[in-house]
Amino acid sequence: QLRHSSVTAPLAHGMETSPTREPTLVRSPSFQKFSRFNRDASAWIAVADVVLWATAQHASDQGRGTQISCWSCGCSSGEEVYYLSMIWKRALASIFPSTGLKLLGTDMCDEKIEIARKGEYPWYSLKGLPLDWHEEYFEAPNFPAGRAKGRPKAAERLEAAKAFAEQDPGPSYKIKESVKSGVSFLQQDVTEEMPEGPFDIILSRYAVCLYLQSPQLSTVLADMVQRLRPGGFLVIGAKDHLPNGFGERFGLSAVDYRGEEVSSSEVLRCIFQKTPLSLPSPGRRAQFYSQFVRALGSEPYWIAERKQLERQRLAFRMNQKSRDLMQMALDEGRRKAESLFARGSKTRAEWMQAREVFQESKKLSTGSSIPKEERASRLKSFLKRLEQDLAERGRRTLAAQLEQFLPSGFKKKKKKKKKKKKDRSTPSPAPA
Repeated sequence: QLRHSSVTAPLAHGMETSPTREPTLVRSPSFQKFSRFNRDASAWIAVADVVLWATAQHASDQGRGTQISCWSCGCSSGEEVYYLSMIWKRALASIFPSTGLKLLGTDMCDEKIEIARKGEYPWYSLKGLPLDWHEEYFEAPNFPAGRAKGRPKAAERLEAAKAFAEQDPGPSYKIKESVKSGVSFLQQDVTEEMPEGPFDIILSRYAVCLYLQSPQLSTVLADMVQRLRPGGFLVIGAKDHLPNGFGERFGLSAVDYRGEEVSSSEVLRCIFQKTPLSLPSPGRRAQFYSQFVRALGSEPYWIAERKQLERQRLAFRMNQKSRDLMQMALDEGRRKAESLFARGSKTRAEWMQAREVFQESKKLSTGSSIPKEERASRLKSFLKRLEQDLAERGRRTLAAQLEQFLPSGFKKKKKKKKKKKKDRSTPSPAPA
């Protein structure tokens, strides 16, 4: 659980309360035909850094054998549920060994639930995951001889996408049994019935808020919040919105998250926490998962993976001569080993300082610009010339099109200019 009276502090890497926004009503009853792992990567960073971490701390304080209960409403074919299980095993299971994670996914479509229970997915669903996640959490399909494991080539990716569009996904990656542990699925229409609960975390990303209209939307969301434990979290899609005033009526506080790893200006507003009955005592562990691992001298998994990917891309693009020059610069101290990734690891203070310098330089560069009246006059003159040019081009195009439909005898022939030849037979008069 998080103390809401203190979460408004460092916005560079933290949270703050804010009012809910107007709901977005559905325009079409059609549903998406596919899903994928790690959709909205920034939102999943916030879920790992805040939601899972705070919930795990609270569950750990309850004693040994405590289970975190999570419900994914509108889970489609199960990618969201399994991905949450992967994050738990990747980041938090070793920190909280006595705490377990129990996951339930529900969807109104029988076909999607069957796919989720099988846990078999085409490569297209996995393309948002790093390659080492493929090897750790999936059983790779049997590829043809001579085909290396891992990410397929561009031509094969295109064929896989075409096959998936034709409802023939081809070779499938199967979820390992270790990821399926503690995961279950149930076919339900949330407008008619819901699981009993209570739950520590409820995810309804691009489901209820996207496809339901008011007042049914408010009714369903109210029933979901009733199944949420005090201090529990409701996670919606990054582009979803709760009905206006819903949070105040049902005791939900918006948890705004801005991580320095996500973006210098992006603020995620998709997490809401139910007001706890009693606030936890301050000073208990770290407030975020990223703070905890950094205190141990390590990095969050998403930062380490991003740096590894950048190193792989850099090594792939550099030839041997470039590598030798880079190594020479490192040996001579002209470049630091981590300088290639310094931009992504800046703190908020450094980002703000760089922004101020940029704005000041922009003011200086625009200080000697032309006056506003002259600029407007030039723009007006340019637009007038542009209009005349477009009109002339239109006339020429129309004339050319009409000329194609005319018989050959009616087409205008270009007149050739005859050059006047001088009569050389008559000699020019001799000068006097």
